[in-house]
Amino acid sequence: MKPLRLPPLRLRRNLTPPSRTPWGGHRIAELKGVRVEGVVGESWEYSMEPDFPSVVEGGGPLGELVADEGLLVKLLDSQQRLSLQIHPPHGHPDLADGECGKHEAWVVLASKPGAGLYVGLQPGVNEADMRAAVAAGAVEPLLNFVEVEPGDVLEVGPGTPHAVGEGLLLLEPQRLQPGHRGVTWRYWDWNRRFEGGPRTLHLEQALSVTNWGEPPPVPVRFGPPSVEGPAVRVRLVEGPVRVDRLAGSGSVDVGPGSLTVLAGSVSLDGVRAVAGETLAVRQYGAATLVRAHAVSCGA
Repeated sequence: MKPLRLPPLRLRRNLTPPSRTPWGGHRIAELKGVRVEGVVGESWEYSMEPDFPSVVEGGGPLGELVADEGLLVKLLDSQQRLSLQIHPPHGHPDLADGECGKHEAWVVLASKPGAGLYVGLQPGVNEADMRAAVAAGAVEPLLNFVEVEPGDVLEVGPGTPHAVGEGLLLLEPQRLQPGHRGVTWRYWDWNRRFEGGPRTLHLEQALSVTNWGEPPPVPVRFGPPSVEGPAVRVRLVEGPVRVDRLAGSGSVDVGPGSLTVLAGSVSLDGVRAVAGETLAVRQYGAATLVRAHAVSCGA
C-alpha cells in the first residue's frame, strides 16, 4: 500500500493590529498585496501559539492538522525600533503555567541604508551599569549594534538582550515549547510613549536572566539570493530551528515545517504559493520553484 500523501496546507493571513505592534510599517501588506488600515508590525506566518494561532484556508486551526513541535515563524517590519528585550530560558521560576522561553533567529530580507540590529552588550557592561542607564534613559551606548544587509542571518538565544532597529524587514523563526506562549521581557523602550502611554517594562525579570559577559552573536553573511538560474537550497541555520533559503527555478527538497514565499512561486504536491503566502508542509517532498525566493523553517 502506498503511504498517504499529505499535501501542504495554505494558511490565512495573520496580521497583527497596530495596537499590538505600533512600531510596524507597510512592507508586509505590500508583500502580501493587501490593503490594511494603519501599520502592520508582524505577520504570524506559522503559529500554534495560543495567543495568535494560524488558521488553515478552508479548515480549522493549524494545531488541529499538524503536530505541534513548538515552531513559530513571523514576518516582521520595523518602521520604528522595537523595545530592548530578552527571552528567559525554559523553566525559569518566574514563568507561569503555560509560558516558556524562546530561541529565535533573524533572516534579513530588506534593509534601509545603515539599518541594523542591537544584539548583546558592550564589553564589560554589568547589572549596575544597566540599572543606571535605564534610570537615566540612556541605554543605547551600552548596546552592541550590528549593521546588516539582505541575506544576513543572526541567531539569538535566551539571555541575550536584543532589539530590532528601524528600517528592516525580517523573517523571524522561533522555537517554543509546544502548547506554550513564548515570553518576552522588556528592559527599555527608548523613552517612547505610544497611544495609551508607555509600554510595560519588566526590568527585574530581564536583569535576572541576562548572560552578563557573554560575547554578542555575530551575523552570518550569505548575501542576497538570486532568483535567476537553477534552484538552490542554502542552509542558513541548523540548531533549535532549521532554516533553509530556496532560490532560483527548478526542483529542491523541502522538509516538514513552514515554507514562506517571498518572490516568484513555489509548488509542492499540487499546491502553489506565491509571494506573501506561507504553506504548512507536513512531509518531505520536492518543491518546484519558478524564479522564486522562499524560506523553509522546521525542526
